[in-house]
Amino acid sequence: MIERTGKKCIGCGACESVCPSKCIEMRPDSEGFLFPAVDRSKCISCEQCDRICPVLTDNKPCSIFDSKIYGAHPRKRYEHDVKLSASAGVFYFLAYHFVRNDGYVFGAVYDEDFRVRHVMARTMNEVIGMQNSKYVQSDTRGIYSTIKGILSGDPLAYVIFSGTPCQCLGLRSYLGEDYTNLLIVDVVCHGVPSPLAFEKYLSYLSEKRKEPVSDFQFRYKLKGWNYKGYMSSYVKFNHHFWSVVRDPYMTAFLKKLNYRECCYSCVYNTNKKTADMTLADFAGIRETAPDFFSSAGCSLIYIQNDKGESFLEKIKPYIETLDLSFEQNGVYGKILTDKRTRGSERDEIYKNISTLSDIQYVRKRLNKYLSVKSIVRFYMPFFARKLIRRYRNS
Repeated sequence: MIERTGKKCIGCGACESVCPSKCIEMRPDSEGFLFPAVDRSKCISCEQCDRICPVLTDNKPCSIFDSKIYGAHPRKRYEHDVKLSASAGVFYFLAYHFVRNDGYVFGAVYDEDFRVRHVMARTMNEVIGMQNSKYVQSDTRGIYSTIKGILSGDPLAYVIFSGTPCQCLGLRSYLGEDYTNLLIVDVVCHGVPSPLAFEKYLSYLSEKRKEPVSDFQFRYKLKGWNYKGYMSSYVKFNHHFWSVVRDPYMTAFLKKLNYRECCYSCVYNTNKKTADMTLADFAGIRETAPDFFSSAGCSLIYIQNDKGESFLEKIKPYIETLDLSFEQNGVYGKILTDKRTRGSERDEIYKNISTLSDIQYVRKRLNKYLSVKSIVRFYMPFFARKLIRRYRNS
């Protein structure tokens, strides 16, 4: 039974999609994360769910240490197109190539209730919602089977899928084979918080301001990309700007306190990859390649195979690239070896989350992690923080 994965389950939903008797349903647990629930009366013991489950199967991912690495930023004439992207808009330009070739683009968007879901896009207007990071686990239910239906009907169909490493792994396991024009792109993922936690946080903001949230953007480039080296959230009521240092949800995320349980032992965001291409922020660009910096956004691109290299070539008219060694890849190099310590605060974050009111949840569970130190660091000039780092490392 697929339920034996327990807390190791990544919530990809591949088991639900593959089940021929439809006896598996992804349901939220008490923390708001999706897990498989099996109707045993319908189960025919075909074991297909076990065979395609990324947690239970023996996947053979490639090593990120063997990847080709590039820095990237948009060319001057295309900088406006990536205003809503978290960094250089590499996925946006890939999507543009697929749309131009009558292809299918799959990525995460907010629905009308600000729930994060994977959807299919055929136009660039539909792709716009996929721009920008979303620090919430997205709902992929029904997406894998839709992609397989498209590729089964036309194995040469142009399809691009973007998601977290485990979602890309789930798709790869579910399909069971590679397709010539299917490009799988994963993004650097520290971990995924619960949809319920994000829902309660947005509700808290609405209650506090006495008006509904009309837009929410993580890492909005209001003052340019990599502003002071910090990420900033943007909440729209009356164009109110909400800085990350005053955003308790993001603070908990950055402190690794609100991840899904399996994220603390994830191996597919480290040195193992099943995607064709990996996208990351070029966070260390000011020290590694300062002349390549662009306030429009800078990304790292990890190319895992020839297919990834081929599709990168197709979007070079829109981006400038810089060849990098593994030692030059900045912050992401640290992520590869960083241990995601699961602190005791993680249990506190989700304790009674479903029974606490939205205001109680934020004030009792999240606000305590805002610190004066982080606020001081935010307003400190970049050169001053750089000098302090040099002094500590000397």
